[in-house]
Amino acid sequence: MVSPVSANDTAPGAMDAMEAAARQAVEDAVSQMLRNVPDDIESIAVFPVLNDDDGFFKHLIEHELIQEGGHRGFRVVTRSESEWDLLIGEFVFTEDNFDIMPEEQLRRFGRVLGADALVWSRVRALGMDDTGLKGRARVETRLGVVETGQLAGSGSGIGLVAVDSETFITAFVFGLIGQPWFWPMVVIAIVGGVVLAVVWLWLKRRVDLATKPREVVR
Repeated sequence: MVSPVSANDTAPGAMDAMEAAARQAVEDAVSQMLRNVPDDIESIAVFPVLNDDDGFFKHLIEHELIQEGGHRGFRVVTRSESEWDLLIGEFVFTEDNFDIMPEEQLRRFGRVLGADALVWSRVRALGMDDTGLKGRARVETRLGVVETGQLAGSGSGIGLVAVDSETFITAFVFGLIGQPWFWPMVVIAIVGGVVLAVVWLWLKRRVDLATKPREVVR
């Protein structure tokens, strides 16, 4: 994750909202990236994603490309993490060299992977917004064509998804019930309510007796 996990990120429903925001951001970024991709591209390989420690975004990008490939006629070349480590070797994407992959590197990786195009991406943001009620994510993608060694497409997607209200309320209520002070407070409230009710009835009785008209005896 790019953004450090804060108290808001652990709120009820936060993880689901962040995952939904990530999916939304990836969908938008990949859609933009593929707009100008040549029609003769038959296979695409996806590099490990920058700032994606657990591979979640790489999986999302591959999944989105597989869906798009079904319509556009290309396939996605997949490799395990260990295979990628061997293939990439000393080459590492950083914030400084992200935008343009060297032509020689692009062609070499493409030949080794057996792919017509390579996709590399980075996660710019992932977490909850300042209110703690919406998950947010930002992703950037690039696509280079192996034959030309040139960048052919890029995309930037932003996802913003609200926490499910039912999940948030349910978790909030159960969270209160689980607090050590909750039941003692409930008992105190009940006892206090009973005492107030008794006092009110006693006062009402006294007022009624005091204001009741007296009968005149003749």
